[in-house]
Amino acid sequence: MIRHDFEETVPHVEYALSETGLELLVRMVPLWTWIVENADSFRAARAAFDRTHGTDKT
Repeated sequence: MIRHDFEETVPHVEYALSETGLELLVRMVPLWTWIVENADSFRAARAAFDRTHGTDKT
């Protein structure tokens, strides 16, 4: 993350991703897409585990 402070009386600060941050973001998007697409199955697996192991809180 790159921070630029304009040193004004009323604070004015801008943030931008560095090249490394942008590279990380590009690599993370497929992972986040996969997580969102599979969220329902994660929840179902967690519920099944909780029922099997007696940890169901519902």
